[in-house]
Amino acid sequence: MEWPWVCLIAVVAFRLAAGFARRQHGWGGSRSTLVMDSPKLLPQVVAAPSPRPAPLALPAFLQHVQQQWEQHLGSSMRPLVPAELAALARRAGFCMGLTPGQPPLSPQAAAAFDAWLACRLEVLLAVAPALQYRPARLVAGFDVGRTEALEWLQGQPPGTFVLRLGSVADHLVLSLVTEAQAAEQPDALSSGGSSVLLWEGDSDDEGGEHGRHAEHAAEPSVVHFLLGLPALRLGGLHRTVREVVGCRRLLDASTGRVHHVGVLRQAEKAVARAAASTATSVIDMLVALSNKT
Repeated sequence: MEWPWVCLIAVVAFRLAAGFARRQHGWGGSRSTLVMDSPKLLPQVVAAPSPRPAPLALPAFLQHVQQQWEQHLGSSMRPLVPAELAALARRAGFCMGLTPGQPPLSPQAAAAFDAWLACRLEVLLAVAPALQYRPARLVAGFDVGRTEALEWLQGQPPGTFVLRLGSVADHLVLSLVTEAQAAEQPDALSSGGSSVLLWEGDSDDEGGEHGRHAEHAAEPSVVHFLLGLPALRLGGLHRTVREVVGCRRLLDASTGRVHHVGVLRQAEKAVARAAASTATSVIDMLVALSNKT
């Protein structure tokens, strides 16, 4: 037999043997795909179970709240004050506020609180110019509810109002001091549109109907409006407030000072000017860099 035929037979035999070995043991690099893809030979990859959320202690909860505040609203907003942190802690389930040593918050309670807080932060984001206005706190913090608003408004003349958060998601609450006759016909106070009057059928506090009757017994000339999130985003806070007839004096519930309702417009203009100034500075910097190159 000639050498070429011997070599050919040897090569064919080697390839047959190699193919058999690949099928049996998965050798041969990329040619072993058929064998290596077999479920019997592939290593079983089992996904590790996700860690269960741990209970949230008070210090971790406070840090979490401040992180949510900054992530939603930005670092340019005012910081949360201790009274607000205490109110938020009580809302979440820490009954003694900021008192240390309380039992930690369950994961279920923490998740429910996060959902509640996210809705309020969306409302505050829609009125960001009011929060960025340094001379006054135009929107009351988390520590001012219906009861606190009524206490601040007691003895104030008609037309004085407080802007605050309430228990109704995606709304800002406007609590307004009115004449006694207007309070008996509250529908006349709204010009329609995005402001929804809170009257007999609604309550912005957790107390429900009981809290409402107690309020009217204490301060019958205060009525409450809901300012919807879509209207706040579209028209701004000043324009939405002006839809409620009789709003003239905004009460700062942190200091007790009273400001003309036009301060809301001033806050919006101040933020617009600051944004325009920042944009101009950025454009000037880019132009200077382009000239250097």
